[in-house]
Amino acid sequence: MPDPRQALQADDALLIVDVQIDFCPGGALPIAGGDEVVPVLNRWVAAAVDAGVPVLASRDWHPSHHLSFTESGGEWPVHCVQDSPGARFHPGLRLPESAIVVTKGVRFDRDQYSAFDETGLAAELQKRGVHRVWIGGLAQDVCVRATVLDARRHGLDAIVIADATRPVTAEGGARANDDMRQAGARFETTQGPPLKGAELERLWRDLNSGWRVVDEHHLEKEYPFPDFREALDFTVRIGELAEAQDHHPDVYLAWGKVRLTIWTHRVGGLTERDFIFAAKADQVSVAGSSR
Repeated sequence: MPDPRQALQADDALLIVDVQIDFCPGGALPIAGGDEVVPVLNRWVAAAVDAGVPVLASRDWHPSHHLSFTESGGEWPVHCVQDSPGARFHPGLRLPESAIVVTKGVRFDRDQYSAFDETGLAAELQKRGVHRVWIGGLAQDVCVRATVLDARRHGLDAIVIADATRPVTAEGGARANDDMRQAGARFETTQGPPLKGAELERLWRDLNSGWRVVDEHHLEKEYPFPDFREALDFTVRIGELAEAQDHHPDVYLAWGKVRLTIWTHRVGGLTERDFIFAAKADQVSVAGSSR
């Protein structure tokens, strides 16, 4: 679990994939929790600037009526059309003036998921002496996956910033993680400052009822499930969520209940990331009960 200020090296680059308005909540092709990657990436951007490490940001930049759109027979709704508001980077993403923008998805005859796909990015990184890229962005199971796989094909060490990416679906995220690991990519979770006092209390209040802050190191909640099959289904979906988010909760399954324990990702105490996972676990529970 690296601190960005200590993790970045002279031959590294930070590559941010498609953190655009259309891929965030409220956009044309929203990814659940897509905007949650922004504060994480901002920490990496600030560290990269301080370390003199290049920051690159790819963007989907489709012409109107692109063949990837459902209106043209493709699989995606209209999104990231050139010069449209939705194609802009998320307004909270603090890219430096020195950031290199990598534009993709401009071809009329096919889509380009990877930031390396006919963009000249590999040559640019080689020119800059980059041997390792830290990669985050959207979506984990589409453009991030393609970018990571291409980085490996070009002989670059690739590290996925696990808490700085979100998938279109949890299942797709899990499959993408397997593909990226098999290609030789590593996964790292950003080390966040431990939460104390008032900040800890605020995040606790924001959670649904039933969660218990046992101490500053873990959260715990019991979910009632009169039907054992529903309980089993919930544990499976929590496992998929944990895989997609690179989290490691303890799940205890018993007749009538499931107890979920979320341990801190840092020795010093709980981080905001742990509370985000708890909130997502509640969403999984609600989704399951509405089936």
